[in-house]
Amino acid sequence: MAVQLATLDILTEKAHFEPHVARAIGEAIESEIRGSQLVTGSVLDSGLSGLKSGIDVRFSQLERDIDVRFSQLERDIDVRFGQFESSFDVKLSQFGSSFDVKLGQLEAKFDVKMAGLESRLFLKMVGLTVTAIGAGVAALRWVPASLLK
Repeated sequence: MAVQLATLDILTEKAHFEPHVARAIGEAIESEIRGSQLVTGSVLDSGLSGLKSGIDVRFSQLERDIDVRFSQLERDIDVRFGQFESSFDVKLSQFGSSFDVKLGQLEAKFDVKMAGLESRLFLKMVGLTVTAIGAGVAALRWVPASLLK
């Protein structure tokens, strides 16, 4: 393995290691780096780009699922409102029919009562007229005959 010259200079010049120790340390570091899976900026960008694409796909699928569910919910609501409206119309029609029957019965009772009142009123008027005529005839008896001519 070839150790970078700059690494050897750092270890020998700055750290004051013997050249053979510096070379061993450099080779150990280089071996570790090769065996490691270090992430570079471009590798990280590539991984994040793939992750972003996966997230975009998942969100698109989620949006489609939500749209489908809302469409189904909207159809269900429309069906239920239609059923409610039909049921309401039937009950309103039944109520209207029942109301018309009751109103007809009340009108018939009112007509019977009104006819009875009209008959009694007519009889009272006839009675009052007869009484008035009788009173007039009686009053005429007291009037001198000369005035009646």
